[in-house]
Amino acid sequence: PAHLKKMAQGRKILAVDGAAKQAVRLGWKLEFVTGDFDSLSPGFLKSLARKGARIVPLPDQNFTDLEKTVEWCIREGFHDIRIAQALGKRMDHSLTNLALLKRFYRKGVLLEVHSGFERVELLEDSKKSFRGASGRMIGVIPCPRALVTSRGLNWELKNCLLRWGRGQSVSNFAKSKTIEL
Repeated sequence: PAHLKKMAQGRKILAVDGAAKQAVRLGWKLEFVTGDFDSLSPGFLKSLARKGARIVPLPDQNFTDLEKTVEWCIREGFHDIRIAQALGKRMDHSLTNLALLKRFYRKGVLLEVHSGFERVELLEDSKKSFRGASGRMIGVIPCPRALVTSRGLNWELKNCLLRWGRGQSVSNFAKSKTIEL
């Protein structure tokens, strides 16, 4: 898919366990493959290693492969982590993967989850500018609550208290190329 190719430009590409199969089908050169490898055969892993991928076993069954991988990435010094294809197939996986944004939130590390249509990022006690196309959809979902002021949205938020399950800001859109929260 085009959005994945654009996101991957100039970045190290890592696949988590079974996602390595899809990455190979897309013709991607993997630099790392992580996980417990319950979805990959030893022969497939060997072929990836022959093609230059570093195989990183993360066998602990008390955590998901993605959770272990994000932790490994941060330990290895990666500060810009963009996770693709982690939403949509199963609700339990999608919610768990989104919860990783909170678990691994820290200063100096950008952690985003991308679907085919959107990008999710946690902001905590901070201001952020976003650039993109005017007219793009924007949602601000509190976790569990947030006091939000915006600039550049069609329906501006001015010291608006948002709470999980009540008073979210959904289906707003950017009226300029840059918005600030």
